[in-house]
Amino acid sequence: MWSGSHRRSTEAKAGQKRGRDAPDDGLGSRLAPPASSRERSHSRDASSSRSAPGITPAALLNKIKMTVSLDSLMALVEKHRAFFDAAHASAALRTAARLSARDSIPPSVVEQLVEVAQLHVREMQTSELVNTRSALSQLGHTDATLLGALLHEAKPELRSFTSQDLTCMMRALAKLGHKDATFMDELLHVARPKLHSFTPQDLSDTASALATLGHGDADFMCVLVQVATSQLRSFNAQHLADTTWALAKLGQVCDAGFMDALVKAAGPQLPNFTPQQLVSMAWALATLGHVDAVFMGELLQAAKPQLGSLEARALAQMAWALGTVGHADASFMSELLQAAEPLLRSFSTKHLANMTCALAKLGHVDTGFRGVLLEVVSHQLGSFNSQQLVDTASAMAALDEQNTAFVSALIEHIGAAVTNFDVPQRCQLFQFMLWLDTWQADTTVPAVPPRLLAACKRAWLEQAGIATVSGTQMQVLDAIHQLPGCSGASSGRRTDDGLLGIGIAVELPGKQKLAVEVDGPAHFLSNTPTVLNGATRLRHRLLEARGWRVVSVPVTEWDMKITNFVAQLAGVACQQMQGMQPMQVAKTAWGLATLGHMAAGFMGEVLQAATPQRSSFGPQELSNTAWALGKLGHTDTVFTVALVGAAGHQLHSFNPQELRNTAWALAKLGHVDADFMGALLKACASQISSFTTQDLASTAWAMAKLGHVDADFMAALLKAAMPQLLNFSQQHLANTAWALATLGHVDADFMGALIEAAGHQLLMLDPQGLATMAWAVAKLGHVNAAFMGALLDAAGSQLHNFSPQSLANMLWAQATADHVDAVFTGKLLKATGHQLHSLTPQQLANTAWALGKLGHVDAAFMGELLQVTTPQLCSFKPHDLASMALAMSKLGHAYVDAVFMGTLLKEARPQLPSFKPQDLASAACALAKLGHVDAGFMGALVQAASHQLRSFNPQELANTAWALSKLAHVDSVFMGELLQAAAQQLNSFTQQDLSNMVLALATMGHLDAGFMRALQGVTPQLDSFSPLHLANMTCALAKLGHVDADFRGALLEVVSHQLGSFNMQQLVDTAWSIAALDEQSAAFVGALIEHIGAAVTDFDTPQRCHLFQFMVWLDTWQADTAVPPQLLAACKQAWLKTVRNNAVSGNQRDVLDAIRKLPGCSGASSGRRTDDGLFNIGVAVELPGKQKMAVEVDGPACFLSNTPTVLNGAARLRHRLLEARGWRVVSVPVTEWEKQVGQGTQSVCIYLDSLGVRGRED
Repeated sequence: MWSGSHRRSTEAKAGQKRGRDAPDDGLGSRLAPPASSRERSHSRDASSSRSAPGITPAALLNKIKMTVSLDSLMALVEKHRAFFDAAHASAALRTAARLSARDSIPPSVVEQLVEVAQLHVREMQTSELVNTRSALSQLGHTDATLLGALLHEAKPELRSFTSQDLTCMMRALAKLGHKDATFMDELLHVARPKLHSFTPQDLSDTASALATLGHGDADFMCVLVQVATSQLRSFNAQHLADTTWALAKLGQVCDAGFMDALVKAAGPQLPNFTPQQLVSMAWALATLGHVDAVFMGELLQAAKPQLGSLEARALAQMAWALGTVGHADASFMSELLQAAEPLLRSFSTKHLANMTCALAKLGHVDTGFRGVLLEVVSHQLGSFNSQQLVDTASAMAALDEQNTAFVSALIEHIGAAVTNFDVPQRCQLFQFMLWLDTWQADTTVPAVPPRLLAACKRAWLEQAGIATVSGTQMQVLDAIHQLPGCSGASSGRRTDDGLLGIGIAVELPGKQKLAVEVDGPAHFLSNTPTVLNGATRLRHRLLEARGWRVVSVPVTEWDMKITNFVAQLAGVACQQMQGMQPMQVAKTAWGLATLGHMAAGFMGEVLQAATPQRSSFGPQELSNTAWALGKLGHTDTVFTVALVGAAGHQLHSFNPQELRNTAWALAKLGHVDADFMGALLKACASQISSFTTQDLASTAWAMAKLGHVDADFMAALLKAAMPQLLNFSQQHLANTAWALATLGHVDADFMGALIEAAGHQLLMLDPQGLATMAWAVAKLGHVNAAFMGALLDAAGSQLHNFSPQSLANMLWAQATADHVDAVFTGKLLKATGHQLHSLTPQQLANTAWALGKLGHVDAAFMGELLQVTTPQLCSFKPHDLASMALAMSKLGHAYVDAVFMGTLLKEARPQLPSFKPQDLASAACALAKLGHVDAGFMGALVQAASHQLRSFNPQELANTAWALSKLAHVDSVFMGELLQAAAQQLNSFTQQDLSNMVLALATMGHLDAGFMRALQGVTPQLDSFSPLHLANMTCALAKLGHVDADFRGALLEVVSHQLGSFNMQQLVDTAWSIAALDEQSAAFVGALIEHIGAAVTDFDTPQRCHLFQFMVWLDTWQADTAVPPQLLAACKQAWLKTVRNNAVSGNQRDVLDAIRKLPGCSGASSGRRTDDGLFNIGVAVELPGKQKMAVEVDGPACFLSNTPTVLNGAARLRHRLLEARGWRVVSVPVTEWEKQVGQGTQSVCIYLDSLGVRGRED
């Protein structure tokens, strides 16, 4: 019915409608910039006026919407297509989508409707764009051209989209699988502030769409989760299932509070969940790692009657979810397997592997089903990928499946993929290989390829080396030590073959060996916490095969019993305290501290009993009691002072451990006693050669914590530590590094050795240890790029576990070390973004400063950081405020708004007297770099700085001067004081500091004879100056007009040797400076012209103007050196353009009017030029004897700022060049002129006469 000929005819009509000259360019016209809202409205009005014969546009639109059959719809399209507008085209697609729910729509019909829509996509309003997009998704149309055009038109209109429009657009994109990351980013940017108006349907649809498209945006999802939390009670079953599925699919990390609330909301609605929604919920919770045995039990109860309706994929997902969370329900699993068995042959390889894994993790024994499952698996092993082969092998070991034929086939396929396994997979395979060896499989089982066996063993042993002892494990070990004959029990031991670590090893009578395994919740099934899961049972079997009897101690059971035990023990101990001997009192305190916080409440009674016996305490009792106080953080200043007093007399009898424990305890308590610490360190020094690694690290840490500086002792401690560094634990290395950095003790050799030792243990450091190590290395300035890179690599996988302080310290360290790693910084900022509200003011300032130092651009993060920072600025300390200002200046204008800077300066101003020199200089530099002028603030800053100038270092002095010049903040008195302070430190200035200082003076026009004399003292340093700094120094001397023959001679001699390294601007600046200084040195000028001539075509217009002044000076001097004609012509042309642009100022007109009133001066004029046309003359006056006078009205910019009667170098050069052209030059300072005008006409006349302004007689 709807043929190609019809389409061609309607296209022809559409072409006629567009006009004869309008080309039919398909979508080309839609790729032009989108029409504005006004243009869209106008376009709609124009098309609406072309009504179809016999029907208005509104009536046609209504008929399209009300059509109830496809035939009727297409008849309308055929008849009226030439008169369609955007509304009609969108409505036709929408109606077809509605009819598709009942009738099948032929693809050719959809294509025709799409063609109509393509003609009008630019005219579509927001609702029409959304409706068209939705209709296309319902019709399953995936034409990328139209979809791209729709998004192109929708993008500028997104801000006018309602919440429902935004959701509809995302849902349509997801349904069509159309991925456009740029459009989605813009859409989410618009949607984010509107999320609070989203309904539960909108929220779940948005999350689902993002998950379907795989478009992750953690920050957006965090806000969505926050909004969803308040609406969870209104979520229905589908909303809950879809949202949970989306979170899992996107890998969105959610806090436990939200997940608990979500599960709580889902519980009562489980009977309303469809079978697929129940499976999705179970899969999502398992993927997110959220374990809730009660809810999972209720979910299984709801799913059980519906298992028969689940397809193969859903059954495998449900089994996988139960295995992942460790939820065993024998009855449910039996029915699930019963439903799955007939479908096994339709399972994909992924689902077969997942089903096998689930049985192994849950330890579910069903030999009948397992036999059928393995038979199906055996036929598909050739299609298994590496991970599926590994999972199946692990499952066989955990199930102890001694099936020779199956295991043989499995080994054969594993061997064929020998090079495809990564490190974690090799570790899993090695457990399978250990099980094979334990099983002692008969000779029909093929051997594992030796190459794979070796690789897997190596991976396993590397992982086995990363073993830590938990606090509970230490408690169990201490308890076992108290048992008769068990004092030799130990942790960290391995089986004889070195392949398996043993939690706690106990030797029993008769050479029997007992392995006490302290098993946490992850080792048990979640809903039956007394039953070990498959992985733990496999481990125990492997230990037993090596001759160890295994005993499991569940952590939860231990914690419950130890709590009760501690309470009973402490109660009994306190009742008997009064009768205890000193040793017993000290041991009781030590024992309670060892048991931790559970016994803290009893320490008061222990100290009460200890008080009268302190004088009888020996070194061990004193040390143990101090350690107990520190361990529990029990502050009792009176008791501690007395304890320290008693210990002071016995320090010479303390052993290394007692000395270390005492120092550590005082540091933990924050008890500062410099005299006692001095005596304690003296006692330590006499025994330092006997100190263990822990003694050394703890003592250094205690010194730093207490702020006790003793360079000689620290040097001795490091000397003793150096040979033992390889034996330091990762924590001791980090603590030692932190101590050195905190105390500012620099020892490059020791730090080099420490870094080398730490490099082998980075993977074992926890987040705090990594951040501490990074901070210390950066703080000490001991930068090692390879080590820092390895440290960041180790930190990258743990960033989600970092505290706010550790994140801020890590970023600060990276910036301080100048270690640029954009990928790591991006990851770190992502982790920081989730904790921004928890950062302290100092951490916020350090984070901003670090980003500025690294030059890391992240507009979204900085926007959020400033949003969090603004209300906290009132709590910022001086250094934090300065750091934040400096950060803003480094990141540039794009990140700074006037409101934020205004707030920052408002908070900083009253604190300026407390700013340190570094902070004052940093704040001034920041404002200068940003060009943020605030005269009031700068005045207050200058006032605060004036009281501290003697404490400024050279860089701070130079930077402050540079900032004042950049901001044009003139304060001659302050600059005089600053230069006086600088003159005393000039020998310590770097060439950069000197260059900045003299350039600042030149910019401000501040000449200080005393400072310039002192500058002569740096003459020996000139040889090391770079071309930039030499050019700046020369230019500064010229602008200030400072003449010191010896210094200038030395400077120009150095410059002459480096002219070949000067760039264009430096050559130009030097040439202008020579002219301004009137430096008539033929040799130097000749060399300069030679280098300028070599770059004849490289100068821009401003540079040519500067060069022309140099050339005019050369001509005045009559130097015997020619400038290349081509360059001379180009420079003259550029100069003449500036001469033509001559404006007469108001003061200049006033002076001209006053001169014309003088006798014989009526012919005075302005705007006149020299005879050669090269210079404009302010006011030209003809003098008697045909002499010519040029009256130059000179403003403040022509004079030095601190001596406003002395012309600067530029003004003097201009005057010289005018005089060389026969003009007598008279300078009329604007300030003096205004003063004379204020005193009346007679005063003006007298003033002009005093300058020699007299006309010729007529």
